[in-house]
Amino acid sequence: MIARATRMGRILQSAALALLLSACGGAGGPPPAVTTIPTGIYFGTGHFTGTQTINGFTSSFSTSPYVLGFVTSTGHYMLLSYSSGSPNVVRNIDSGSGSALNGLFTSGSNLSSWMYPSGIPIYDNQGGTLSSSFVLNANATGQSMNGSIAYAGTQNAILSFPLGYVGGDTTPATLSAIAKTYAGAFYANINTSGDGNLPPLSSTFTISPAGVLAGTVSCPLSSVSPPPGPQTPCTVSGSITARSDLNGYDVSISFANGSSTSFDSGFSGKTATGLGYYDSTSGNFMFGAIAPDNTTFAFSN
Repeated sequence: MIARATRMGRILQSAALALLLSACGGAGGPPPAVTTIPTGIYFGTGHFTGTQTINGFTSSFSTSPYVLGFVTSTGHYMLLSYSSGSPNVVRNIDSGSGSALNGLFTSGSNLSSWMYPSGIPIYDNQGGTLSSSFVLNANATGQSMNGSIAYAGTQNAILSFPLGYVGGDTTPATLSAIAKTYAGAFYANINTSGDGNLPPLSSTFTISPAGVLAGTVSCPLSSVSPPPGPQTPCTVSGSITARSDLNGYDVSISFANGSSTSFDSGFSGKTATGLGYYDSTSGNFMFGAIAPDNTTFAFSN
């Protein structure tokens, strides 16, 4: 009798365990959610639409910028919208932290910063929501990402982007590939007069084999009474670190005034950090960097 009770107890325990496993998604339950972050560097043509109001008159706008995208293994992303040229003109940077679930990569905390002159008079940083889908290993070149960012501002603006995976972009980056001198321009989301008239600031800097960035920048402001003797220029300095999860770079930069020339006040006294990519075929180096107060800078040669 005791033996029968023991066997019955074991049967009941086994049945209870099976029910518990089933309820928790165990044996016979649904498959676990796929949460792989689509780490990589992406490139494509975006489509930006919305409305703008100037002097009480509202009109629509539509542009199709190139988009360079970064997604790191931790879910941090950055999208650089730009037009091609010598140098390329970076017009907007979107950035934030996203999460992946079953082929979707989303973020509810996107920050959009427009460079000046952007060609579109959106003079304030815009919050927004990123929604995208991705396919891992879709073809021989890797993966793809299709999505859009709906901005929270009054312009009803939306950036949509079908982006393709840049081949070899998960190969770890190396500092030796970018240790050289670059001549290009800096852009910033600093508006000095309400008209978006801050021009691109030409710059020449060198990146050392150790990742030290140092160079000069043509400042927009000049002293009426410069000090006597040789003059020192405005400078940019910082560090570049090769990433191990993708063929991109962590960037940290800061600016300093010269002895007789100076930046707009929004440039100096802060350090901006971001992401960069070097195209070994064209020799183009492009990066975006954001300071703690959301002042945003970009460079391209």
